Amino acid sequence: MGAERKKKTFRTIAALSVVLLSIAGGLLYSAIAGQARKKDYPRPFADTVSREAAAAGIPEAAAYAAIKISSEFDPAFSGEDGKRGLFGFTPELFSELASQAGESDDPRLLFDPEVSVRFGCRYLASLYKDYLSWEAVWTAFAAGRDEVDAQIETDGGFNPASYGQTVRKKVKTLLETVKIYETLYPELIPEESRERKE
Repeated sequence: MGAERKKKTFRTIAALSVVLLSIAGGLLYSAIAGQARKKDYPRPFADTVSREAAAAGIPEAAAYAAIKISSEFDPAFSGEDGKRGLFGFTPELFSELASQAGESDDPRLLFDPEVSVRFGCRYLASLYKDYLSWEAVWTAFAAGRDEVDAQIETDGGFNPASYGQTVRKKVKTLLETVKIYETLYPELIPEESRERKE
């Protein structure tokens, strides 16, 4: 009887050990995978992004998503379509934004990370103020504000289905990238959003 009880106890301990090792292994794998994922979704220019996103009143994750998708964090980015810098602004859009702010519109400034992030965060904030929806913001970011304004006027409201596949795909990628940043870096989630989740 005692031997049978010992066998049962041993089997229980063995089973619990397997479960605990599985949990520990899963947690370790998750931590390693999370660190690897952070290499794909880094946070360079963190001080600048944090300061400018706060000044503009936008989530940091939105700024990181815009920079990641626009330039892969390359301040010297120069696209075939004329887009430049971290946020991938055209010189024309930058000139318009700089003129509104009463600042220099020298297109070379687009390669300055401080300038690019400052204007990028302000631009996202102005889009959000106008559209009150991140899907509409990202659509305007991808297609241009004029396109979105014209579509809203025509349809009587924002309609994401009105845009081509290329724009819709970029918007989806931007929205997903924001979520990835918030998952990898929970501290980026705005305080009010955290309170709503709790």
